[in-house]
Amino acid sequence: MRHGMGEEYSQGFSVQLTRARAEAREQLNDTELVRALRTVRNEVLPLADRLRQSAPETFEAHRDALAVLLNDCAPALVDAGRPGERPVIQQLFRGAVGYAKDPVLPEVIKANQQGVHIPQRANRRIRMLVDVI
Repeated sequence: MRHGMGEEYSQGFSVQLTRARAEAREQLNDTELVRALRTVRNEVLPLADRLRQSAPETFEAHRDALAVLLNDCAPALVDAGRPGERPVIQQLFRGAVGYAKDPVLPEVIKANQQGVHIPQRANRRIRMLVDVI
């Protein structure tokens, strides 16, 4: 493969990743959570992995945006009344921390994660009380 071809190839992944992130963000903003999660799982994350493998230096520019997207998806599941998605929520938070490049982002993500744990624990306790009654 010629040198220029590799750059074009990785730039293609970068453009595709940017578009997939924008699509997932739009779906998330429109509260189309299932579609947003499907886009993240089926498009965003595979494209991020391909870009990381093929052009790590280009991938670096996407890391914080990926972290923020995953971080925003997790609480949206709880807000949508989908507390049964706890493993998915935790997976999203772990992925967000893993992608974060900015040193402040992991702290923000962990704070959001704690904010999600509180309502989840409250819901469990409420269910236990209702079962007792």
